[in-house]
Amino acid sequence: MSDETRTGLDNAISAHIADIFPGHYTSGWVVIVSSTTLDKPNSTNYRMLTPETQPLHVDEGLLTIGRKIIQDSWDYNEADDDEDE
Repeated sequence: MSDETRTGLDNAISAHIADIFPGHYTSGWVVIVSSTTLDKPNSTNYRMLTPETQPLHVDEGLLTIGRKIIQDSWDYNEADDDEDE
């Protein structure tokens, strides 16, 4: 990733957090991306993007929190489904 693109991504993420959580600033981030190509539309590639100087332990911590958030969301949605029965 070029320095210009990485800076733009970091600025966009920071601006988004400041917009939705006034008074907060971004202290770390991880973006997981899936991509494919027009010549192989059934293939998928996965990439993890992070700030260049962010330590690996921060990446791991954010990914761990992300997994918990997703699991909690699935557990919550399953509980909603059970109430409908």
